[in-house]
Amino acid sequence: MRYKLYKRDGNYELYDMLNDPYEKNNIIKQKPKIAAELKAELASFLESCQGSFEGDEYGQDSFNKLRQQWSDQFGKKNQAKQKGSE
Repeated sequence: MRYKLYKRDGNYELYDMLNDPYEKNNIIKQKPKIAAELKAELASFLESCQGSFEGDEYGQDSFNKLRQQWSDQFGKKNQAKQKGSE
């Protein structure tokens, strides 16, 4: 994949991995169309993951046992867990 879309602190960054493998130059303003395409792909992927998490593919038995919400996976609750495990 040539381009890498990255989200940090709520802001997106875009890097050309062929010409900038060390990710020194954020080119999101120069390549807004590519950034929009990658954001759409990411949104679609996350939607698919959410469906899987919530039991769309394998039923809700596991989902009900976990007693978690999809938002917990990326929200403040998850960040607190990560900080506690460091």
